[in-house]
Amino acid sequence: MFFESAIPYMGNKYKLLKYIIPLFPTECATFYDLFGGSGVVSMNYKADRRVYNDFNENIVALQEMIKREDIEQLDALYTKIVVEYNLRQKSNKKDSKKNEQGFLRLRDEYNRSQDRDIRILFLLCCYSMNHIIRFNTDSEFNGSNGNDSYNKIIKNRLLAHHRLFQGVEIWNRDVFDIDFTQITENDFVYLDPPYLNTTAVYNEKGAFGNWDRECDLRLFGILDELNGRNVRFGMSNVFVCRGRENTHLIEWCNDRGYQVHHLDRNYNPFSRGSSYNDEVYITNIKTKVAKQLTLF
Repeated sequence: MFFESAIPYMGNKYKLLKYIIPLFPTECATFYDLFGGSGVVSMNYKADRRVYNDFNENIVALQEMIKREDIEQLDALYTKIVVEYNLRQKSNKKDSKKNEQGFLRLRDEYNRSQDRDIRILFLLCCYSMNHIIRFNTDSEFNGSNGNDSYNKIIKNRLLAHHRLFQGVEIWNRDVFDIDFTQITENDFVYLDPPYLNTTAVYNEKGAFGNWDRECDLRLFGILDELNGRNVRFGMSNVFVCRGRENTHLIEWCNDRGYQVHHLDRNYNPFSRGSSYNDEVYITNIKTKVAKQLTLF
């Protein structure tokens, strides 16, 4: 059984956990989740020590809030705000405009606040379109009103997330500032970097410091160095997304001979363009045959 993150972060790996975690080491001294995002991988993998890292300070603040807060008290706060702002109490996919004014008022008050309450940001994300966590150039939350709600399912995810993150160290670092020389062959490094051939929100300007092809190549160099020291790693990425090929990633895997597990996951969340994807899990942990994993 795998637990779902309470943070509604697009691109999270919850649906892939049952396919990729069996490919992780069965024993691990320190697990490094370097592009942690929703935290769902850190939540569900067991290691003697777990380190969650993300470059996005708002996502890190949400993780710290969930780890820190009493969830029953947090739920009481959200229940009160839902009533006060007339927010929807259950999803309404037929009329996303209903209760919109309350959402816009709460969003405006959050953005105008001199001391923004990260707990309110989480609630706004529960109601935003596609649960998108995004900010404009003035650092204002600009997610639009969606059709979902804060509800018992979200509360239960908060409870599980809070419990499972108690043993997790939370970092807010640029991956290129991490001292990789301290990582040993008893550890395991997992990476889920921005995918260059996608248009995901987490890859927009500022979210990951304008991640580009040079960042990919620099990251590949770090993984090659880890491999040279027998440090185990695994990386999620895509060879093809909506028909667009990630050529330099494919060439790097071919040149180095790393194991590539193809995850046959064809989806198109925005229903635009080709839906063909070749999502992959790349690792230096050798298996007899690179597995073809089909997701239903």
